[in-house]
Amino acid sequence: MHTKTNNYPNPEAWRLSGLSFQPLLSGARNKVFRATAQGVDVVFKSTRRTEAQLSWPAYVRTAADRVGLRVSLPMETGDGKLSHSGWVMEQFIEGRPATPADFQTLAPSIKAFHKAALGSPQRPGFASAQDLITGSTGGDIDLAVMPPDIVRQCRNAWRLLPPEPATLIHADLNAGNLLISTDGAPILLDWDEARVDSTGFDLRALGYKSDPVMKAAALAFEIAICWCIEPERAQSLCRDLPNAVQAAQNMNMTRPG
Repeated sequence: MHTKTNNYPNPEAWRLSGLSFQPLLSGARNKVFRATAQGVDVVFKSTRRTEAQLSWPAYVRTAADRVGLRVSLPMETGDGKLSHSGWVMEQFIEGRPATPADFQTLAPSIKAFHKAALGSPQRPGFASAQDLITGSTGGDIDLAVMPPDIVRQCRNAWRLLPPEPATLIHADLNAGNLLISTDGAPILLDWDEARVDSTGFDLRALGYKSDPVMKAAALAFEIAICWCIEPERAQSLCRDLPNAVQAAQNMNMTRPG
């Protein structure tokens, strides 16, 4: 069950007051505000996640610290929780958006993060692509509400993923979530969609692994995530799904074996 979100966060839940709010770029899934006052510089984000799901990124912190990645995660409220009325608060971290060249350079660091996070448990209430071949729900996904033909195509795409140990992935790497600090260190933001799954989902976003199999699997997952929360986008993406799955199947048939 998702938490009901108020239109604006209440800073007093984090024992802060007198903050001035500045809307930041918000997507279809979350609202984001930057707030500042008297040396405090934070970001408030709307969230659909439960306390258990918000606590799980402690595994993110452990793996990131091992490989030198900086991350921004929810901070505790005054009563020790990580959300209040559908909002989380994180430290604001200054940095420039990563460029395509940065993405290529940072691929080894992301691969090291994946390796350091091996053995992490699945995020509560989430599921990997392999889990969804037989299961129906995970995170924002509910395959039961999708047309059976689309579900079949999605599962066909996920069945083609190469066998590998699943590990903790960010699952939404893009220029807005991967920053470069003033001293050149990589910063990973917004772990809202993070889960334990195939590393290919992250590596494809970095341009490191973009073969037809991974392309089809990623497209299928995005459609499944968007189906309830961004239905128009999901419908638009569905137009490319049959060809993507066919290309993935063709490639799989030509692999040695």
